Amino acid sequence: MFLTKKYCYVDMNKTGSVYVNRILKALNDDYYFKHHKIPDQSIINNSEIKKFGTLRDPFSWYISLWSYGCAKQQQSGIFNSLTKFRPFKSYGIENISIQDVLKKQRAFLDLKLNNDTKKLYADSTNLESFNKWLKIVTDKRYAPIVEYPYFKRGLHLYAGIYSSRVLKFYFNAKRSADTKFLNKADFKEYLINECIVDRFILTNNLSTDLTKFLLENKFHNPIDLKSVIGNSKVANAASKKYKIYTAETFEIVLKKEKVILDYFKDYWGHDFESRSDDFIA
Repeated sequence: MFLTKKYCYVDMNKTGSVYVNRILKALNDDYYFKHHKIPDQSIINNSEIKKFGTLRDPFSWYISLWSYGCAKQQQSGIFNSLTKFRPFKSYGIENISIQDVLKKQRAFLDLKLNNDTKKLYADSTNLESFNKWLKIVTDKRYAPIVEYPYFKRGLHLYAGIYSSRVLKFYFNAKRSADTKFLNKADFKEYLINECIVDRFILTNNLSTDLTKFLLENKFHNPIDLKSVIGNSKVANAASKKYKIYTAETFEIVLKKEKVILDYFKDYWGHDFESRSDDFIA
């Protein structure tokens, strides 16, 4: 989260947040910053603070999440969850019960009996590894170890972890781990009523749209803004688009993230079914 007296940038992971935060730091002398911190209720309720976030499509987001794990390994939370036996860590909820521990570790043992998960992170150019990894992180059997709040809320039954992350950062909490979304209708209703972000900026047009947003709201001097953005580069190889999905895994993401894809359809400006050739090898 990057917070000034005028605006708050909600920085969901794998959405160009390092680039945006670097620009905002160069433009501001007085600010609060903590990477991937979620705004509290006082910020959410303050109408004088404009909230904005960066929005990435789920297909390239999954590629980036996996690629980051390949490059950074133990710095990646999901890498650690899939490769290490950690019975009392990484639940993301308070007051875990013995039932929570048993559910998570049963899923981990099931996963390890059938997969060499560390090997899936050995080569970021290996299409087969990515597609095996994607099937694991979208498989409801493994949801307790992939992301426990995602499992606890019931989202794993019809949505993916991309949806879970979007919900975590961009929608109002009321977001205790006990909140249940029993079906797609519950989830859709929550999205309609609880978004905390005033504006989303698409990552595939990041510099231009960020500039437009900051200028429209008169947050910064145009000359300063042009100088700072002109000297900043998006330097994340994982953000590059490349064909890596199979027809099967593309369809998995299409179905798992349908509610979120539909919710943001005005931002996308297209349906992803028609863009399958951009992602399928």
